[in-house]
Amino acid sequence: DQMEVENVRRLLAWGADPNLADPEEGTPLAHARKMYKDMGFGPRKKKGGFVDDLMELAKGAAGGAFAEAKARLEAIIELLEKAGGKG
Repeated sequence: DQMEVENVRRLLAWGADPNLADPEEGTPLAHARKMYKDMGFGPRKKKGGFVDDLMELAKGAAGGAFAEAKARLEAIIELLEKAGGKG
């Protein structure tokens, strides 16, 4: 949830199981992918309308923080995929 890339990297290097699932969130990879989509970074089935307008406003208000969050999640997803994470 904290999106700390270095923490994920260290945990995996120390042998953390990338498929150890949380009962509510699922595997770390599934959780990261859900966060990515929920934050509006991933593709959506239905384009346009209120949700897209709201996300554009949020991106504008957050500025560079939004781009940083996207980059961090992408790095975490890549690390988990390379470690054999499922989700």
